[in-house]
Amino acid sequence: MQRWILGTAIWLTPLAASATDRIGLSLRIDNGESAEVQIVGNAKRYVQELDLVSTASTPDDQGIDPVIEDGDFSGLDWSGVEFTDEEWRPDGAGGFTRQRFFRNAQWMEQPSAFLIFQRKANGKLQPELPFLVLTGSDDEWSFADTEFVRRFSARQVTTGCTTVGDCSAATGHVAQALMQLREAQYPSIGDRKIRSNTESLLVVWTADPFNPRVVPIDRIDEDEADYGPGFGVDFDVLTEPANGQYYVPGEAITFKLLFTDGDGNLLHEGELPTFADFLDGGTESGLRYLDVTLNPTLYYALKHREGNILFSMSGPTDQLQANDYTVPLFAFFAPQAQAAFADQQGFSAVVAGVPALGIIFGGQFDPALWNTPVSDEVVLTVPDDAQPGTYIVAVKARRDYAGEAINEGAVHRIQVGSNEVTSWAPTTGMCNDCHTGETAIENISHGIGDRESCLSGCHTAIEVEPDAPIDYRIHFVHTRSDRYPADPDDCSTCHFEEPEGIPRGYPGFVYPFD
Repeated sequence: MQRWILGTAIWLTPLAASATDRIGLSLRIDNGESAEVQIVGNAKRYVQELDLVSTASTPDDQGIDPVIEDGDFSGLDWSGVEFTDEEWRPDGAGGFTRQRFFRNAQWMEQPSAFLIFQRKANGKLQPELPFLVLTGSDDEWSFADTEFVRRFSARQVTTGCTTVGDCSAATGHVAQALMQLREAQYPSIGDRKIRSNTESLLVVWTADPFNPRVVPIDRIDEDEADYGPGFGVDFDVLTEPANGQYYVPGEAITFKLLFTDGDGNLLHEGELPTFADFLDGGTESGLRYLDVTLNPTLYYALKHREGNILFSMSGPTDQLQANDYTVPLFAFFAPQAQAAFADQQGFSAVVAGVPALGIIFGGQFDPALWNTPVSDEVVLTVPDDAQPGTYIVAVKARRDYAGEAINEGAVHRIQVGSNEVTSWAPTTGMCNDCHTGETAIENISHGIGDRESCLSGCHTAIEVEPDAPIDYRIHFVHTRSDRYPADPDDCSTCHFEEPEGIPRGYPGFVYPFD
């Protein structure tokens, strides 16, 4: 039956579409259920993100058996599943969290497809071709795949471990299976309108055909919506240099955040939603903040949905490199955290969160902090050890509104200590050999194509996230993915010269690096 559905779906797929007013569709189904998705207007839609997650908590260590034997993914073919990877990270309270990752189950390895039908209020299907999502296989990326990113895996999260290697006193275990697809390769192929009388979407997965999942739909007329679709991110520099030429160490610079819809209309003016607003079902505009409930994990789990807004300043640009500093957790309770030091890393960097990270983390101890007003202005102070040259200022954010989720960012440059412009000399390249068109660097991850910004203060390890440095992340992702179409052990694929030091992020070279 699975082959019949898959073959029929391929035959039904239109070869092309010419519409330009299309909007990505982001669907997330947890334990077989989806929150209601608002659909604003009548633009064509295509599937941009599709995440299915099955989660089970147990007081004792049962591995991932709870999601294999019961729950939304229990009907899948789990034969061949095996433990493949392990991660440890400090929990910020003196202990450690262990994650174990499992792959190679048949449903993870084999190609399958999703057919997403529109349904009327009476449950009958609309006379409309379904959205078709071809997953491709785990071992090979293909031009025929609907989405560029394919992450099918399972994990067990164990909290309260005393030390690395000792979870005998663990306080909890969570098993989770994840089907993650995102970054449409061809948005104009198979896009279609969601009819005005569509009340739900019926999601049929050929790997699990007898377990259809339902996504409730709430239609809103475009002229009745408070906000428009799309997402723009930018910022203005409100503070001019005191000397009229360039900023100096110790000088405070105020930046005004500009979050807009696709037509350039501001989502918020003056004040942004509080963190409490976000926790209470999300913000009305769809602006996302750090989701502390997700436990997002590099490569394996929901990292694209993390949603934290970070603002950083780093330089001089001719000294930027992968950062080896680890920011202590307490540093984030200050208005800004220094993420690199000139005498240690060769450059300076500071980073701030929106809302302030002290509000987000401090609210764990005093929830009243989450009601603190959040300004659309961010103040960064040039660090005292800042060397003269060009500094890169960057911000990243996520909006999840009316069924559309977009990660976006912005980059500007300022002068510190001198009018002389400095430039970054990259030591890596060839990214565009794989990342082209809809899946170019500027269209994925943070929505920023300026690779220099990847070396900003945002990509600095912190105590509870040691895998944040950019070299660690790139190595980790490209060595874990069997779909990477090159030899991950051939450094010349990306590096202009043979790199020095350990390849952080490669198997065997992960935290705690012993």
